[in-house]
Amino acid sequence: VLSDHEEMEIPCRVSDPTAQVTLLNVDTQQPVPCVYDSKRGALGIFTAGTYVCKVLIKGKEHHSEEYIVHGLIGTLHVELSAKKTALMVGDTIVVNCLARGPDMLEDHWKYPGKLANRGSKTVKENKEAQEILYTLTIPQASTKDSGVYSCSLTDIVSTKSQTKELNIQVFATEVMSIQPEFREYESAELDEVREFKVKIDSFPEARVTWLKDGSPLSNVTAEISTNLRQISEISYISVLTLIRAKEDDSGNYTMRVQNGNQSHEASFILEVKVPAVIVDLMDLHHGSATGQSVVCITRGQPTPVVEWFICKNIKHCANDT
Repeated sequence: VLSDHEEMEIPCRVSDPTAQVTLLNVDTQQPVPCVYDSKRGALGIFTAGTYVCKVLIKGKEHHSEEYIVHGLIGTLHVELSAKKTALMVGDTIVVNCLARGPDMLEDHWKYPGKLANRGSKTVKENKEAQEILYTLTIPQASTKDSGVYSCSLTDIVSTKSQTKELNIQVFATEVMSIQPEFREYESAELDEVREFKVKIDSFPEARVTWLKDGSPLSNVTAEISTNLRQISEISYISVLTLIRAKEDDSGNYTMRVQNGNQSHEASFILEVKVPAVIVDLMDLHHGSATGQSVVCITRGQPTPVVEWFICKNIKHCANDT
């Protein structure tokens, strides 16, 4: 195994120290420059590949066994992944353990079904990319297959090892739970941008619908948008966004999430605050018998509180009093 670009030896030795020995690269079938020592073999700087020694004795050509020179020892890097980390009973579990660097490795797996001899392993080597892929496959998964899956790879030459693990869950039925991140009553300032979030754990993926006063909201509008962000294979965040809050946005909002036969809801009442203004002030005459009424028309949210003032001397009263 090459550890650097220093001289190394290929130990093909012959009984006759005077014999003419040639080192061949099996892949190219070309002679390789080297210094031959009858006690040590072929000495030189060699690239990765397969080599054989050729010697001519009494007019007859003889070949040694093949010697494989492995590539430079690189740093071991291990990645563990699964096609799915959340599955239903009956699905197939597939876990991949990818190694980069050294090509002389020993693998060791730990997982819930190992003692029951569940699962099969395959190995694929990509010499060009210097990768080795170890795959564990478990068909017809059951809830007993839930747990931690661990892959340990050891470099046989350096004895260094790396271990990676991941968690796999196998569900017998659909699962779902929600966690709202808003209160029962919420408020927003006029033209404010607000987000209202709900954390969702669901497998398989749930269907989410937002409603306002009982009517479904469109997915994207000019002023209100909803989206579902996936955090992990079973975790999501549903977000309702008010782009620029206006008075008409006040109302009762509900997020409804459905998964199979399961359904959950989370609701809040939104009040968009609108500054109080006096729209009109009217003087109503009902005749001398019924007297006189003054009507003040206001606008705002929450409902404005109106205070009345009486000016006894009209000459000293301003128009806006």
